Amino acid sequence: MNKNRILWVVLICLQNLYGQKEASIWYFGEKTGLAFKENNVASLSDGVLFSDEGVSTISDKNGNLLFYTNGETIFNRLHDTMKNGGGLYGHNSASQSSIILPKPGSNSIYYVITIDAFMGNGRGANYSEIDMSLASGLGGVTSKKNIRLQNNTDEKVTVVRHKNQIYYWILIPQKSTQYINAYLVTEKGIDKKPVKSNIGTMVDGAQGYLKASLKGDRIAAAFSLTNRIIVANFDNLNGIVSNIIVLPSLFPYGLEFSPNGRFLYSRSYDRFVQYDLKYKDSTGIVQSLFEIYKAIGFENIISSLQLGIDSKIYSGFVTTNHIASIERPDSAKESCLFIRDKINTGNNECRHGLPNIVNTLFYPRQYIFEYNIISAMCKYKVFFTLHDTLGIRSFRWDFGDSLSRKDNHSTGSKVEHVFNDGGVYNIQLFIEHVDNSKDTINQDINLNRFSNQFEMPEKLVSCDSTLMLDYFQHKASYLWQDSSKESSFFVSQEGIYYLTIKDSNGCIYSDSVNVFFKTADMVYIPNSFSPNNDGINDVFYIEANIDMFNYSIYDRWGGVIKQNKSEELYWDGTKDGKYCPEGVYFINFNSRNCEGNLISNSQVIHLIR
Repeated sequence: MNKNRILWVVLICLQNLYGQKEASIWYFGEKTGLAFKENNVASLSDGVLFSDEGVSTISDKNGNLLFYTNGETIFNRLHDTMKNGGGLYGHNSASQSSIILPKPGSNSIYYVITIDAFMGNGRGANYSEIDMSLASGLGGVTSKKNIRLQNNTDEKVTVVRHKNQIYYWILIPQKSTQYINAYLVTEKGIDKKPVKSNIGTMVDGAQGYLKASLKGDRIAAAFSLTNRIIVANFDNLNGIVSNIIVLPSLFPYGLEFSPNGRFLYSRSYDRFVQYDLKYKDSTGIVQSLFEIYKAIGFENIISSLQLGIDSKIYSGFVTTNHIASIERPDSAKESCLFIRDKINTGNNECRHGLPNIVNTLFYPRQYIFEYNIISAMCKYKVFFTLHDTLGIRSFRWDFGDSLSRKDNHSTGSKVEHVFNDGGVYNIQLFIEHVDNSKDTINQDINLNRFSNQFEMPEKLVSCDSTLMLDYFQHKASYLWQDSSKESSFFVSQEGIYYLTIKDSNGCIYSDSVNVFFKTADMVYIPNSFSPNNDGINDVFYIEANIDMFNYSIYDRWGGVIKQNKSEELYWDGTKDGKYCPEGVYFINFNSRNCEGNLISNSQVIHLIR
């Protein structure tokens, strides 16, 4: 028994950054904002915020604004205070006073995480629940308001999507300790018992941002008062922070990862810099530092950084009405292309803080789709496996093999299917997640036909009056549509002919061919016509039984009167709707005969009126 094995592993991404429209509208600073649309970013001036830093915004999956907040007050899409949306325990002087995330498994519930300032009111980290079904769709804060998560904070908070791509982790450094706490968010809510990671250094830097890479596998934190940046790995399955790298930096504040995770961007006092994280230790990363921009004057200092859904990084200036951008953040050094005055916000200043956004919302869902092909004799057995199935409730497979009838479908993350014929099959996997969202994976697989497997053309045209069909194989048996059992079949009439072959391995194959006859090539071109509307010979007709041809008609001076292909076989004696004068015209006719040979004809046409 001859067996062949082929293993294919395919990485499938189902979304791109521009598909993540939940972050398509930003409000921040002094009543300013940005709106992201395809290939365009526009300035907004209809917001009501007046905040130095710590803001957050959220839109729906279609990019429609839902609400925004400065950590103290929540504003709905009409820019009014949301129902029960005042009195939150954030602080407008906290670097990351707030962040918004959706509740897994819900289309209407969101959480606002708030952080008090380093020298604030001692309120720590809290969360409030928003139900967008309240207040006629404008949303409202439920009775779950200002629920304490931890007492000591350091003005920092970020959110990372769980490895199952459904749940979330809320990461909050704990002030005056060596811990970063990770709170798991599931369809049941926020688990107030965190996963605690000892990072080996004190959390005591107050101002500065905490950011995560799009993939959610790395984090970075800026500690301004202690002049350092911490870069670490994050396990988004278990919530553990590890492999801490400390980078010295003068008064760092804003941070952001490039989309591919290789580069880290930082505002360090009056400089805007890029670090290359391909290096695995502090020395290598510090030596890779590239200065993108150096401010002259306080008003030109870069503030916070935030990745947009267009894969560019944006930053405001503390006391100006301009927003800068990194156009190609995945590129090293000057190739990242810094534009200082990318967007003008009119009369409104940006201040310190662009919105704090769940960056991992941007990261496309990925699936590792593996199929293992085993061929034996005349059949293919294919094993399909979908890896990383966390967060998936159900699977339904369609193998694109209608001849297998009820066996064409299966369920589970690991399935197998037997294909009785070679060819290209479209495999579909329908996935339903625990949050009720759905995805569909499409993947074509090509199963090469076996060496003994014969194939008839769909259509066969003979230029003779008879045709011999012959599909001989060694030690094979044959069955034609009339029950004859020879390898060859004599055809004298047009029609569909069927053949089934059982080869030497016992494999059975069937196919058919539609036979046509063309015993002669016929083209008749008349030499005169009289288009005078008397009902006799008014139109010049070409008669032909050849499929492929074209023709051109010229006047006696070589001017083109008409050019056409086979779909229009006549000329009514006009050009552009006007009557052509009586006289001599010429036609050139090109065609291919039954054997495919090119035939050209030229002829005189007499137009008589």
